[in-house]
Amino acid sequence: MRNPITSLVLFAVLAASPAWAAHISKPGETTQPVPPTPLETNPVTYSWTGAAGTKWSNPSNWVPAGVPRSGDSLVFGENTGMGQDATAVNDLPSGLTFASVTGKGGAFTISGNPIGITGTVSADSRLNFEMPVDLGSSGHALQSVSFLAPVAGSGTLTGTASFTTPIQQPFTGTLDGMGSWILGSDLSSTRFNNARIVGYGKVGALTGSVQIQPMELDGAPATFTTGAFQADGGYLFAMLEEDMGSQIQVQGPVRVEGIRFLPQTAGDFAPVSGKVYILISNDGTDPISGTLRDYEDGTPYLEGSVLRWGAYDLRISYVGGDGNDLTVTAIKAR
Repeated sequence: MRNPITSLVLFAVLAASPAWAAHISKPGETTQPVPPTPLETNPVTYSWTGAAGTKWSNPSNWVPAGVPRSGDSLVFGENTGMGQDATAVNDLPSGLTFASVTGKGGAFTISGNPIGITGTVSADSRLNFEMPVDLGSSGHALQSVSFLAPVAGSGTLTGTASFTTPIQQPFTGTLDGMGSWILGSDLSSTRFNNARIVGYGKVGALTGSVQIQPMELDGAPATFTTGAFQADGGYLFAMLEEDMGSQIQVQGPVRVEGIRFLPQTAGDFAPVSGKVYILISNDGTDPISGTLRDYEDGTPYLEGSVLRWGAYDLRISYVGGDGNDLTVTAIKAR
């Protein structure tokens, strides 16, 4: 005969076990099975082939075969065959965050649902993002990347990138030492340090060694609107045109110390004698500090200095326009 005390103790021990207790039901209740614990997996590097179309959700489009998850790394172009589309569409749920995204070989375009990226974003040729991207708060090294959709984040970006969509970019971090094509994008919440920027649009504060080249593209005026312009060295390539407005419109203090200046023209345009060209339109009443330098030998251009440029002379002023703008006045050809 079973000892009732032993049976009671055994039942108490088993009931105290979570796995056993989960299978004990009270009167009137049904027993629910315990779900299995998910297996932990290591991050995978998936290389796109496009062998079965353009959808990310098709395992046959990746090597190794599978579907990417958060934490994985993605490579595009490395295994794409000749004649296949150099495009891939993210039809996976929004919010996946990948360790890195890399483009190999020729230009490649990815689009679809938004993604996050925590690490490197680079390409051999050009990697185009036609999807929203969140770069988070960490730093990123970018290389030959083009953003054609909103970019979020608050970290520091280095390398080269293009922002080619006329939208308000939510990125609030710093572009440090980056080379950037900006084609109409609004990056007024972004700080540019030691930056090289070409094109037109809105940028935030400019600091350090600045290389800036306003450029007219697709009929848009060659104008940058900036926050504080606090340069210590760098280059200003200014395009003189017949109906040009101000090349750079600054909303904040202006310092041009050590910037080497090189005027440019398009086609056979010749400056009109006596015409004043505004290079930097300085808001408010604060004066411009610092002096421009000769592009070749670094000679300072003081107030009223004359720059010999081809067959023309240009007189430089830091008190032009409404009294505190950087201007050049064309002097009669020599």
